[in-house]
Amino acid sequence: MIVAACALAAGLAAPPIGGTLYSPRVEQVAPAGGQRGIEVVVAFVGQRLAEPQELMFTDAGIAVIGLRADKPERCEATLRILPDCPLGPHALRVRTAFGISNLVWFQVGALAELDEKRAGDAAMSIALEHTINASLRGEEIDRYALELQAGARVHCEVTAMRLGFSPVDLALAVVGPDGRSLARVDDTALGQKDPWVTFTADESGTYLVAVEAGFPDAANSGPYRLHVGTFPRPTGALPAGGQPGETIEFDLLGDGAATRARVTLPTDGTQIFRYYPENDSGLAPSPILLRVGGPPNVTPVVDGKGRAMVEFPASLHGVIAEPDQAVRYFFSAKKGQVLEFRALARSLRSPLDPALIAREAGGRFIAYNDDGGGGSADSLLTFTAPADGEFSIEVRDLLRRGSPAHFFRLEGSERSAPMNLRMVVGRLEQPVIAVPQGGRGACVLQTTNADVDAGLELLAQSLPAGVTASFGPILRGSNLVPLVLHAAADTPCVGAHLGFAARAAKAPHERDPGYLQVLPLVTVRNDQPILVTAQRRLPIAVTKAAPFTVEIEPLTAPLIRGAPMSVRVRVQREAGFAENIRVRALWTPPGVNAGQVVIPGTSGEIVLPIEATATAMLGTFPLAIVAACARGGGNLELASGFTEVHVEEPWVTATVGKARGKQGTSLELRVQLARKHALEVPYRAVLLNLPRGVTATETEVAADAEGAVFALTLATDAAPERHRNFVVELRVPAGEGIALHRFGGGEIRIDPSEAPAAVAPGTTARGVR
Repeated sequence: MIVAACALAAGLAAPPIGGTLYSPRVEQVAPAGGQRGIEVVVAFVGQRLAEPQELMFTDAGIAVIGLRADKPERCEATLRILPDCPLGPHALRVRTAFGISNLVWFQVGALAELDEKRAGDAAMSIALEHTINASLRGEEIDRYALELQAGARVHCEVTAMRLGFSPVDLALAVVGPDGRSLARVDDTALGQKDPWVTFTADESGTYLVAVEAGFPDAANSGPYRLHVGTFPRPTGALPAGGQPGETIEFDLLGDGAATRARVTLPTDGTQIFRYYPENDSGLAPSPILLRVGGPPNVTPVVDGKGRAMVEFPASLHGVIAEPDQAVRYFFSAKKGQVLEFRALARSLRSPLDPALIAREAGGRFIAYNDDGGGGSADSLLTFTAPADGEFSIEVRDLLRRGSPAHFFRLEGSERSAPMNLRMVVGRLEQPVIAVPQGGRGACVLQTTNADVDAGLELLAQSLPAGVTASFGPILRGSNLVPLVLHAAADTPCVGAHLGFAARAAKAPHERDPGYLQVLPLVTVRNDQPILVTAQRRLPIAVTKAAPFTVEIEPLTAPLIRGAPMSVRVRVQREAGFAENIRVRALWTPPGVNAGQVVIPGTSGEIVLPIEATATAMLGTFPLAIVAACARGGGNLELASGFTEVHVEEPWVTATVGKARGKQGTSLELRVQLARKHALEVPYRAVLLNLPRGVTATETEVAADAEGAVFALTLATDAAPERHRNFVVELRVPAGEGIALHRFGGGEIRIDPSEAPAAVAPGTTARGVR
């Protein structure tokens, strides 16, 4: 869902040429959240935020009732958070007249909100059932004073790294009225790097809650939200998930006596469902995570030997309650049967670091896995039965730890490979497409597990009026599909979340390509993500017209295997726009390679070289060009429309012979020709990459000729050796163009002349006397 506002700041003119014609970036959101049922003014700070048009939310529940910018690096939005707005992070992007920002989160909570207010180092007085929006600066310590009655049980929780802006590592400490330290917590499994703590007031009085850096470093700072109250704070659930649409009952773990809860899991493709526990005191500020999908939940059957027997596919749940404990499940399998076991724990915020071990029923080791679960510390083990028989799958903690909170979900089934689709992006690129009015935007999609034998084609859904989509083919031998979007010149500046469908020539004819873009929100060393989110639709925006357009001159000849082709690219510039423009191919089929060239600011066209290898895929393919220029730290990128390139086998082949001669003489080089299909007109043959001192005449070849002869002239200083790195190029007329053919091979041997070299007076052949 997109909730928009177009109340733009008065007096903000469109940027001039050379201004902010590129995507915005958001670096801060303040405050980082708000209570549902209220209105809040939120500032977005970053770069290139002039002319904001819309906040593109992916979920319902927040209405934008005002949006304005007072300067290019800052804009403000007035948000109305609906009373039934889902709790937790709401993903959004700022759309301006020139592009779409990076994805950021705005947090929605159930507690009343306070902003941090301080007078020097004095503690800020707060009450229970509040969320405080604050920021830790440098190595300071933020203190909050709570007046509590004896026996009060209080939960304190920080959301900092989980805001999605930086890997800030904070700690929580609690000090009693007598100055005694009651608790200090740093990283927790539930909060990843964010801490939470529970304490009970032993006596009435003032308790201090301190938020401080987890380690002393001026760079370890940033915004946070501190939740303080008597809300519930369980840390997990058993069972920890179920199938889409299933209503499950589960026990909440880790908050005193076990509490039974019930929920119906969503059917919208969500794989992780956020469940917010609730009691008479309110709602927990952060959720329990439940897995949606996988095999059905089952209860093991205990056999006569006391073993927990399971028939897979199945999902199982358990707890590693004691240190050095292992949980084993037994099953039967046929020789060669392949099962995939996945242990989910860390991805569900369990402190368990699961390891999986497959064994024969008698205990003989078969396979082991740790940290194979797709970026988390979870495990993925592929088991192949070595023979008919009984086997076991064992779950344990990698460091042999355990507690009543060390829960897990084990999924076991035959390996499945559903189709998935994502946009290919570089390290600093966002998976969004900006489409200028009257122009085109483009991207390359990557498919996984596509059934190419089904005759698949991709379709775009939810396109704005005036925008059309063109896809390249889904090919065997390539998992990349180009996409070009075109906006009519009169299309308004709008945003949309693009969906995808797949149509197949064989049943089922309508298929879900499973678009899923995993976005790293917070990374640490070597760009390792520690907080990610998933995007199930592709954000696009129609932007103001760009100062240039790019087109490909239609190709008039085929691209021949083993040969190059020149693609003429034309740029139409607005008056005053003289930036250099980088040009590259959006996508090429397997075996076709394209270069990258720069169109100088004084030019309107250039030739882009492409080349087909000797094994390039044959057929007709769409070719599009991407043109880009750097703009003040950003990038303005446009695309051409598709034109067809035909990759074909050579029409005629050449076998190059050998020639030998002395320096200062002439000789002939013969080439044997074999036509693959009839030629109608003569063509030209030339030699390329000849060695120094060797020249050759261009030769006209009759259409039905079976050979060609090149007349070579060897200079007196031509290098006396064997030469094999030259190329025969055949320039065969093809309609209005020329189909280039290139062949290597052959040999030119140059012998030294018989006449000795002249010796200068006063020297010998070896040097000065």
